[in-house]
Amino acid sequence: MVSYTSYPISDRSFVAYAKREIHLLSSKGRFNENQVAEIDIIVSEMCTNLIKHGGGGEILVRLMQQDQDADLFEIICIDNGKGFDDAAKVMRDGFSTTQTLGHGLGSIARLSDTFQILSRPDWGTILYCCKHSSRVNDSIKRKVDIKAVCVAKHGETVCGDGYELKAKGSAIQVLFGDGLGHGPMAHEAVTEACSIFRNTHTDDPAEMIREMHRELRKSRGLVCSIASLDLKKNEWTVCGVGNIMSRIYSGITYKNYMSYNGVVGMNIPKSLNNSIVPAEKNQRLIMCSDGIRSGWDLSKYPAILRYDNAVIAASIHKDYSRKTDDTSVLVASIL
Repeated sequence: MVSYTSYPISDRSFVAYAKREIHLLSSKGRFNENQVAEIDIIVSEMCTNLIKHGGGGEILVRLMQQDQDADLFEIICIDNGKGFDDAAKVMRDGFSTTQTLGHGLGSIARLSDTFQILSRPDWGTILYCCKHSSRVNDSIKRKVDIKAVCVAKHGETVCGDGYELKAKGSAIQVLFGDGLGHGPMAHEAVTEACSIFRNTHTDDPAEMIREMHRELRKSRGLVCSIASLDLKKNEWTVCGVGNIMSRIYSGITYKNYMSYNGVVGMNIPKSLNNSIVPAEKNQRLIMCSDGIRSGWDLSKYPAILRYDNAVIAASIHKDYSRKTDDTSVLVASIL
C-alpha cells in the first residue's frame, strides 16, 4: 500500500520545490544516476507544460518496490487546461503552440518505460508515465490488473485511505479501506486493517470484515470493502461496511454494490452477507472512498477503457475529488 504524493503547480513559484522534492524521492529508489536524471527531465517538462499550457494543475508521484530486484517510479500529471483532440499531432517533435522547440511531450514519452496521454478539448490532459529501475519480467501472464490512486488530504503527511492485494488459491483478493477522518490515526487504522487482511485464514469477505472488526476495536475504525475474484469459478464475491462505493462495469453498463451501514472496529451489523457477481473478461471493478463525490460515470470519458487503469483512476480523481479529505480510487480489470 503506497499512496501518491501530490504537488500542486499553480504558478512558477511552486516548480522549484516540486522538482527538488521529487528528485529526493526518486534518489531513494534503486535507480542509477542516468535514470534519476531522466526522471528529473520528465518532471521538468511536465511542470513547464502545466505552466505554459495547462493553467496549472498537479503532479502525483510515488515510489514502489515492484519486486525483489526492481523499483517502480510512477508520475501522473493532471491539468484542467484547454486540452486537444489529436494526441499524435502534439506528440510530434517540433509541434508547439508557444513558439518553443516543441520537444516536451516527445521527450517525456521517450524517457518513460510506460507512457500514456489522455486529453480532450475543454477538459484538460492527463499524462501517465513509469520508470523501472531494472528490466521487469514481462513473461508472466497476468490475469488481473489492479491500480489505485490514493492521495492524502492537502497538508497531511500520510494518507488515511489504503488498499491491499493478495492471491490465495484461484482467487485474487483486494481490500479497499478508508480510516475515519484523515491523518496519522486514520493511517494507522487502515494499515492495521491491511495487516489483518494479509494474515487472515478465511477466504470469505464477510468473515474477513468480522475478524477486522474484532481486532480494530482499539483503533479509530474504518470503512472498507473486500472483493474476491475467483478465476476458476468466474465470479466476484463482494462485501463492504460504510461509505465505500463499489461498482462493476461490463463495457459501459454497470451495477452498484451497496455496503452495509456501520464502521469496522466500532459497530457493524450482526448479519453480513456477500454479493456474488458473475465475472467475465474485460470487466472492471471500481472502488472509491468518500473523498470522491458521487455522480461519476465512465461514459463521460470516450474510449477510456483503452487506457491504463491508473489513467482511469486519475480521471475520476481529477473531476470528482472533494479536496477536503483523503482521495482514493481503485480500478481492477480482468484481462
